Amino acid sequence: MKKLPASLLEFVRSHETIPQPDSEVEYPYSDYYWKPVGCALLAGRVRARQQDNLPNRTDLERFCKEANFNQHYFAGIAEFLAASKVVKASFDSYERGPHFNDFWSGDLTRLLATARDGLIAFVRRFTPHHAGRPTLSFDGVVEFVHAFFAAFEGKVLPLDRIGPAWLDFTKLPTEDLEAWLEALGVKPMRVSTYAWRDWLDEKGQTALRDALYAAGWAYAWEKDKRDWFCLHTTSYVLLGLAHPPPRPVGVTEFKGCYAK
Repeated sequence: MKKLPASLLEFVRSHETIPQPDSEVEYPYSDYYWKPVGCALLAGRVRARQQDNLPNRTDLERFCKEANFNQHYFAGIAEFLAASKVVKASFDSYERGPHFNDFWSGDLTRLLATARDGLIAFVRRFTPHHAGRPTLSFDGVVEFVHAFFAAFEGKVLPLDRIGPAWLDFTKLPTEDLEAWLEALGVKPMRVSTYAWRDWLDEKGQTALRDALYAAGWAYAWEKDKRDWFCLHTTSYVLLGLAHPPPRPVGVTEFKGCYAK
């Protein structure tokens, strides 16, 4: 763990935390169900809604019933693929988007760029209005998530305190936040810690929390009759906070299995 500046170290110590749950580290977006969802969208089995480019709910329910596929998972993955520009809507159908090749490449740098666009799109969608905000979207959101959760490495915070903790984090001395970003390999000039603060009002906190859920970067974990906010192992790997496991070998052959 990199050495925290004094103000960040005191900030972490001042918060109630518990050790993060043990979970298997997975290679990002390698689970088998990503490809079937993408193929169903590109094949026209689930069309896009023209008003917001989200999957047509009637098509989605019909397809999932026929395929015996969980509707909740399908909808979440489809929305992420659209938000991160892996696929894009053209009228009422989907086609390959700008990040299509990046997503299927399996390269972690390209996957992070894809996930970044998806996370920004979700924050923009979930934020009720942009009045008084310095930018159209929370462009430094990935750097913020990186800095915050790297500071709390190995720890999780109560779900009902995560939003206020985010805002309080942005109020730490700017020089210490920039030093921490630099220690993590992020050039401070790329982001504005002041913009973080402007985005993370109460509505912004809710938007970021919901965006992290929608992008599959975070989940709520119940322990001791209390909910805790946890980053998924996908996030840790993409942010360089966990070593990635070997990338699963893709299936290239169809092999039949015959009973003897």
